[in-house]
Amino acid sequence: MSKKKVFIHILGARPNFIKASPIVKELEKFNIESKILHTGQHYDFQMSEQFFMEFALPQPFHNLNIGSLSHGAQTGRMIEGIEKILINNKTDFIIIYGDTNSTVAGALAAVKLNIPVAHIEGGVRTLNINSPEEINRRICDQISTINFTPTLSANNNLIREGYSKDKVFFAGDVMYDMAINSNVVRPKNFNTPKDYVLATIHRQEHTDNNLILKSIFEELIKLSNIIPVIMPLHPRTKSKLIEEDIYDKVKTRLELIEPQGYNNLLYYIKSSKMVISDSGGVPKEAAFLGVPSIFIGENIVWQELVDQEWTSLLIPKNINQLESHFKKIMNKNLSPKLSGFGNGDASIKIAEILAKFKYKEL
Repeated sequence: MSKKKVFIHILGARPNFIKASPIVKELEKFNIESKILHTGQHYDFQMSEQFFMEFALPQPFHNLNIGSLSHGAQTGRMIEGIEKILINNKTDFIIIYGDTNSTVAGALAAVKLNIPVAHIEGGVRTLNINSPEEINRRICDQISTINFTPTLSANNNLIREGYSKDKVFFAGDVMYDMAINSNVVRPKNFNTPKDYVLATIHRQEHTDNNLILKSIFEELIKLSNIIPVIMPLHPRTKSKLIEEDIYDKVKTRLELIEPQGYNNLLYYIKSSKMVISDSGGVPKEAAFLGVPSIFIGENIVWQELVDQEWTSLLIPKNINQLESHFKKIMNKNLSPKLSGFGNGDASIKIAEILAKFKYKEL
């Protein structure tokens, strides 16, 4: 009988947990054991533990408990911690997800120990070299053994950049799989207005800049005069609002709720008239569910959303145009169903390729 393969999944932030869930389940069909190494990047219960319960993910065999630090300090400590774990735990593959600090730390620790790396969501580009996530993406793509691309454009990016075709596989978007295949259930105590906007703000470049932070929330408060605004409040955003002495004002004008689990957030998105977010993933989930969005940021990760008119890009210096963007979107017809993200079977393709991969050729 052949030895059972063991894969270690490096997870630390909300998108990592979501993307890992269907892949872990598919790998089980090939008798592959999945172990979770949690970096502790999201250390708040509602930002981490609830995802393990909701997705029935294996409990982490180790948690580094790194917590919130600067990009350099956080990534450095993660690399050191992950390396120590990998030295003492043999594995056939390291699986990394997306573009977080946990992602790049896992890739760097593994490659220096000559452990093969599979990058889920390779090839994504914004061309913003000042973005930490963009740097993480490029590093991970370069040093990974296999890159599984979520969209046709991401796949084309890697081929155009000269990546060998045997390192690049177009699988489709795992988050698309999750969104269209999940049975989204109405949360308990779900009590919202008939029409509302769902807003999420958490990016460090927005929360750590007091002028941008105040401007965003001032415009959200103005928008609340037209339509109620519901916001699952990220712990970092809350602490910054308190620090800037505007939390009390915000909570009287916006409907602030706790960070939500996956099912609950999808339901809030699906039931909203529009999503306003600086998250890379939330506008994409909204489009998957047929809801338009406004993305606040300098560059959008998923250009497909803009090209297919599911998302409107609003750069922070123009945040005073939030209301006009909202009205414009509400007055136009949505484009046809979002395309280019695969067929809803990305996790199946990924598991099949990893299970059959010839490790001796690495």
